[in-house]
Amino acid sequence: MVAEEVSFSDVSVMVSQNPIDRDSVPDFGFYGFDFWSNCIYNAYIVVTENNLWDWFREYSPDPSNGYMFDTHPNTRFMSNALDSDGHSGASFGLVMRTLQQIARVGYEEYKNAYLRKNSSG
Repeated sequence: MVAEEVSFSDVSVMVSQNPIDRDSVPDFGFYGFDFWSNCIYNAYIVVTENNLWDWFREYSPDPSNGYMFDTHPNTRFMSNALDSDGHSGASFGLVMRTLQQIARVGYEEYKNAYLRKNSSG
């Protein structure tokens, strides 16, 4: 599936395929860093509303480009949809890799692995 982007002159509008109840979005507060938690939260909503989880599960960008320089329409869509988060190329790539990992192992396993790896003690 390729997400849909509609342009009106210079204004690009992200078209949500399936608006979701924001209360159903998992809590990303476990990062302990509001900026990053918000970035992943926003990206999770875009992926869910536009049915991109299967794409994330199956797709990998060219290793020499990564997501930062990827030209796939869904990558460009995600970049446009998340533009207001203020990403650098590096932070955008990290968000995309995080979503890819969540798509492949699920939210709970991703969260548990993150907490195990980053626990102090």
